Amino acid sequence: MPQVESRAFIAGGKYPKVVRRNRALHKAILIHEDFDIKATYQLFDDLGKDNRTPYIQAYGLWKDKHDFNSLDIPIVVERAKRFQAIADKYPHLHFFYCPFLEHKKDAAFMYKVMDACRKVAPTLQLVNNPIKGGAYLDGFIDEIHHDDHNGKPPGAYFYTDDGRAGTPKDSRYKNGSVDAPLQKIRIKYNDAVVNGKWALQDNGKANTKDETPRKNRKAWVTNTLDDSIMYTCRDQEPGVYVKKGDIYGSHSEQFSDTGGGKENKPFYITSKVRYKKLQLVASNGKVLATETKSERYKHGDGWLYRFSKWGFQYGNEAHKMTGSYLCNIVADGKVIGKVDPGFREPGK
Repeated sequence: MPQVESRAFIAGGKYPKVVRRNRALHKAILIHEDFDIKATYQLFDDLGKDNRTPYIQAYGLWKDKHDFNSLDIPIVVERAKRFQAIADKYPHLHFFYCPFLEHKKDAAFMYKVMDACRKVAPTLQLVNNPIKGGAYLDGFIDEIHHDDHNGKPPGAYFYTDDGRAGTPKDSRYKNGSVDAPLQKIRIKYNDAVVNGKWALQDNGKANTKDETPRKNRKAWVTNTLDDSIMYTCRDQEPGVYVKKGDIYGSHSEQFSDTGGGKENKPFYITSKVRYKKLQLVASNGKVLATETKSERYKHGDGWLYRFSKWGFQYGNEAHKMTGSYLCNIVADGKVIGKVDPGFREPGK
């Protein structure tokens, strides 16, 4: 299997049209009662029929406290069996099954789980997904879920940003992949078989402090948000920089957004200086955006400017005209930065 880009559509059963439309070669989806298990299995079957997704992965079980135990084994075995039945219908595709999503179990326990699943699902490639405290397993694909607390696995492994938004009290990257240093991550995990992208709305959350019960969540990923995330499934174009103390963000802070409003569009924060005019300019000099309105940045001494289109839309527009995604940030006629508009870029 070659290295491929992936989307971790954790609650894909809630927004199947978005998942089916997506062009990622690897798609990973959680089987979960809050997301309609029947609809999730139907989505797996639809992906098989569609024949555009060669690599399809199911996560068998998730628990908020990661406290998996022996009583959970029959559940993931039964789900493996049902997933195997779908895989049998599409033998030309690759199907992966991960029994526990983010476990803390030791190797002895997990080998029992894997052996039980393999008995009912002999052709599925089994994936082991530990977090801190959980064990990597010889003979299986290991998956790093947002942090390699145990170091990189010794063999073939998957990597996904899922989980990087953290909790309301501990949020490393507020909006998942879109707030992470994606190019550094790509370089660090360049030997991963799969590189997966994820945002808060893939799990129905409007922001990191959104603790709405899953069944009642409304902030599901939209087609446009998915396009924005997929924009980052490539190397960031080199040469980017932002004036020290400033920051360009491809997605604004998400306090109430449901995936399609201004809080998912780019922003620029200046340090102390307030400009009359801030522009995004393609490499051929074409002005893509001009912003004259600014507001005090609530968390510092700078000024916040918001752009009207999505970052990936600016990048694609620039690339169509010039062959390059890069755009200059021009403040009152002076270049103060260069960005690949769908990627976050902090000042250095």
